[in-house]
Amino acid sequence: SLPNSTTSTGVLCPAEQFIIIEDVSRGNRAIKARVCLPPVEQSSPRPGLLVFTAGGGLTHEDYSWVCEELPRFGFAVALQVPPLELLAFAAEPLPPANETEPYPLPNTCEDWDVEDGDDEGQTLAEATALDQLYIAEHLVAYNTTTKSCFSGRVVLGGHSYGGGASLLAVSALSA
Repeated sequence: SLPNSTTSTGVLCPAEQFIIIEDVSRGNRAIKARVCLPPVEQSSPRPGLLVFTAGGGLTHEDYSWVCEELPRFGFAVALQVPPLELLAFAAEPLPPANETEPYPLPNTCEDWDVEDGDDEGQTLAEATALDQLYIAEHLVAYNTTTKSCFSGRVVLGGHSYGGGASLLAVSALSA
């Protein structure tokens, strides 16, 4: 059982959990994230949310420090498990990991522009961006109730490839 965090409104929320949400508008696409909430004594009544995406060639686990450190300062964090990570680990059998290339990745900038198998005609970057945006929208949707764990303040961010996905996600909002 995971430890819990209670907001000042008395809402009990898991301090850390993995979520899998389905985007019905994209063929019930499964989107995964690790969500970490601040401890009760350091949280605002309802914390803001950072949805963070890994850089290319890295996994969400490489950024576990983001999920461990930012909640200490009163922020909730959702570490997206990006499609690239899911695709890399979908291969059977898994390739042996080594320090220079833990799993197979595209070799050139053009290779990153491949289609994602779940979304016809979408690149991995576009699918990652839409997944990141969907995580934010899904988690913030809880704000329509008084039992919400989140304040509605959202930051989309990431490192390298994940940062680019964040920009694509924000541009999708204005389209």
